[in-house]
This record gives sequence, C-alpha cells and structure tokens, in this order.
Amino acid sequence: MRIGFEKPRAEAWGNSRKVTDDFRKHAWQGAREGAWLFYTHRLPLPTLDVHVIDHYLSVGALLGFDAGAADFSFPLPQSAHDRVDSLLRRHGVRNARLVLLSPRGNWETKRWPDQKFAAVAQHFLQRGHAVVLIGAPRERDVAANIARLAPGIVDLTGQTTLSELAALISRAEICIAHDSGPMHLAVALGRPVVALFGPSDPVWAGPYHRDHAVVRINLPCSPCYLRRLKSCTQRARLHGGPSSASRDRAGGKTFSKAPSRCANPS
Repeated sequence: MRIGFEKPRAEAWGNSRKVTDDFRKHAWQGAREGAWLFYTHRLPLPTLDVHVIDHYLSVGALLGFDAGAADFSFPLPQSAHDRVDSLLRRHGVRNARLVLLSPRGNWETKRWPDQKFAAVAQHFLQRGHAVVLIGAPRERDVAANIARLAPGIVDLTGQTTLSELAALISRAEICIAHDSGPMHLAVALGRPVVALFGPSDPVWAGPYHRDHAVVRINLPCSPCYLRRLKSCTQRARLHGGPSSASRDRAGGKTFSKAPSRCANPS
C-alpha cells in the first residue's frame, strides 16, 4: 500500500482563499513531481485551506481509524527535566516566571530584527519575569546580540537537546517564536504562545487551533513563501512592524483568549 495526496487540481484553488502568485508558485498544493502516479491510495484535496496536521490526520480516516482530536502528548525523560533544573538554577531563575524567546527562523524573511525581540524582553524583565533565549547552536551570535541589547536575559541558546528544550518549554508561562519548531513544541505541550508570521501561512502552518495566537502584518502580498529578503518588495515594513503588538498579545491578550487548558494547564 502506498498512500499519498492527490495531484494538484484547479478545483482546490477555486475552493480556497484568493492568494498571490508567489503563494501559488512556492506553497504546497498536493503531490509533486508526479508522485501521485505511484500511490495505490490517494487522498483528495477539495480545498487547500486546511492545516497540515489535519491533512495528515486524514490518512487515519483512510485506514479506518476512529476520528478524534489530535493527541500531541509525548514522554520526556527525567534526565531532561533534571538538566533544565540545573541550567535554571545556575542562572538563579529556577523558580521564576519564565518567558521564552525563540528569535530565529530558517528563512531570512522569517527573522524579526534583534532590537524588536530585545524590546519585548525588556517589557517582561521590567515586570519581574525571567526571559530566556532558546535556539540552535548556529544562532548563538544572534542571541548574544539580543542579550547585549536587553541586559538581564538568560541565554540558553545551543545548550539544550531537543528533549531538554521541550522540558524547558513545558515550564514557560509563554513562548514567543517565529513559525518554527519551538512554536509547535509549545502548542504540543499546551503552553501559551505568540507566533510571529510573515511569509508563511498561519492557515496551513500556524499554531494548531490557536488562531488568536498569531501576530502578523496584514500585507496584501502575505503569505508569499519567499525565503530571501532580496525577493521581498515589503522588507522595510516586514522588519519594521511594531513590537508593541507582540508585547500586548503576550502580556495579556493571549492569556485572556487562550483556551483554559492552554492558559492554565494542569
């Protein structure tokens, strides 16, 4: 048995939102490169306005599984929690209210300026929170610059494994991130999140069932799925968006609008 999505069809675009030419060119729209020819079972795509998680859950329906809500739960080893305990204790914030910032995405067009993240960090530091930077080892230079702009930040960039990162996120009061792995981890772990979106599509790849958590500038060209700034005609506005939107969302609106299981997880 070989299962995959149906080939792109004009009807799918007709049943979806009006989008830009760049979106059509770069975004996912079904099986590619003739792959659908080799599937024994094909999943229909009546519309493209569906979150990618729901697309993949449709495989279960094809196999006869019971329909139900997505279950993101996964075990974390005690060693991961112990390591996070040690890191936070070392920086004197083991019992603090944690705000996590994940300031980088894989694409140039997903990267909010360092000074904007620093402004958000200062907002929370002034209100008694501990602000922690997270990210991959290759992002250490960026994190160091943000920490320089906002003294008092705890920089744990590149110091955690994936399981340790999940253990750290599980303790956070809120996680502020681009469209990235840490954003999706925060959702899976039931933590409040503010998700910064620009070129990518929150309908397809946003925080699952957390539409209220997305912060974006409503540009007519977005989402475009362009990855390089040199291709973007709106880069001044993309990188000049107000940091107050993220501060306000993280400071209160996300908590007031989030489902109770996410705002006050058990």
